[in-house]
Amino acid sequence: MAIVAAFVGIASALLTIFLTPNLQHYFWTRQREAKRKLAIIDELNKAITQLFRHGYMDYDKAVAEHRPLQVGREFHEQGFLEMMTLHGPIHALFSPLTVKAVDDMLDQLIALGTVVPDRPWAQLVDPAAQARVKALQALYQEVGIPSPSLGSFLRANLKARLSLKKP
Repeated sequence: MAIVAAFVGIASALLTIFLTPNLQHYFWTRQREAKRKLAIIDELNKAITQLFRHGYMDYDKAVAEHRPLQVGREFHEQGFLEMMTLHGPIHALFSPLTVKAVDDMLDQLIALGTVVPDRPWAQLVDPAAQARVKALQALYQEVGIPSPSLGSFLRANLKARLSLKKP
């Protein structure tokens, strides 16, 4: 009995010595990845909010002059640059399905700049706002906010692992 206890003690100590650093590194890496993804989501949200704000400020003038919305050349170039700067990390860190939702949102935002305001602001911006919500939901879900149910989490992970094993 003493031999079994000694063996269990030695085995558990060795397991702890070799397993703990690897587990710590794994969870630390996942935490860093999630932090980076959340920072990208925040930057994207700020850029889109600025775009909406500048478009809304130009709305009254565009209605009076019956012309497409203009968000200002400098801002449009800066906003476009910010979007493209964020687009690379989004492609690198997020799944293709999430990237498609972001691309759809960007298409709606680009289309918003070519529309002549012939209806109230809320109706005019509604397709872009809905695309923004869908894109943000997809981005946050990929980070794990809100947390998926255990069943859907296991199904998604098993499906991902099985698809990686196929030649």
